[in-house]
Amino acid sequence: MKYEIRIDYTTGDSFGNEDRDNEDLGLVFDSIDLVEKALVEIEEHYRYAEEYDRAWNDRIHPTVTTGRRFKSEVMKDIVDKPWLSDKDYWQFSIKLETSEGERTQIHLCYIGYFESLRCARAVPVGKNKLEIHF
Repeated sequence: MKYEIRIDYTTGDSFGNEDRDNEDLGLVFDSIDLVEKALVEIEEHYRYAEEYDRAWNDRIHPTVTTGRRFKSEVMKDIVDKPWLSDKDYWQFSIKLETSEGERTQIHLCYIGYFESLRCARAVPVGKNKLEIHF
């Protein structure tokens, strides 16, 4: 059986937001093990991206300790992660392992100033074609 990853996320602008459901990530996996690995990496990437967004810029020296780390500290944690796409704008894409054993870079629709990830799930390919949304 083949699987794909579907994403539910929230997006918007200064005037409001909207939920986007069932967005296809764009990869098809040949095994449940690969798709589970991809979901774990998506969650890990998202947690680090959130922390990086809240982290202190390295040139700032905070006078109050808030539990936040510096951006360079977050980067030290992720430099060897297999999902890391590049060193500059890594938050906006992820490299996931495909059924061929290669890693493919995917742009992430749920990362941005107004975006937040709500759910990532594995879905058998073709199954959603039986659903009707009103």
